[in-house]
Amino acid sequence: GDLAGARDQYAHAAASALGHPHALKLLGSVRYALGAPEPALAALDAALEAAPAYADAHCDRGVALCALSRAAEAVAAFEAALQADPAHASARFNLANVRRARGEWPAAVAAYASVLGAQPEHWKAGLGLSVSLIGAGRLEEAEAALGAALAAGAPADEVETELTRLKRLGAARRAGG
Repeated sequence: GDLAGARDQYAHAAASALGHPHALKLLGSVRYALGAPEPALAALDAALEAAPAYADAHCDRGVALCALSRAAEAVAAFEAALQADPAHASARFNLANVRRARGEWPAAVAAYASVLGAQPEHWKAGLGLSVSLIGAGRLEEAEAALGAALAAGAPADEVETELTRLKRLGAARRAGG
């Protein structure tokens, strides 16, 4: 709906409640959704100052940090979310994505496997796992992960993109490249 209106309402609620952590977290989420990661980060930091173990705020902080290309800080934020709530699925998935983007293949594989252990139907984690397995040179496992992602509901065009990547990498490795 009306994100700008929601932002204004959450800002008022946060001010009225003297820094209520949930209102501040929601304000940060809305600011991020409106394309303002720096102001989102300020609201999320305020939420965490009021409630240091607020897993959702740590996770959203990690997302905002990713948008600001601050990957190392994002990793720390996602890890803080998982420390506060070890079952936090979004933090686990986002941490896996950052690990993959940084080329940290073994850590990405472990993180995606953890997501899939809790949510086998999470096809985006399945695709991420396959890419990470490709990066780690585990091509047969990557192919199996792609098949599992497709079975879990991944769109065929996204699986086909990953299969093409897998085939290209396999050919390059066989050719010694």
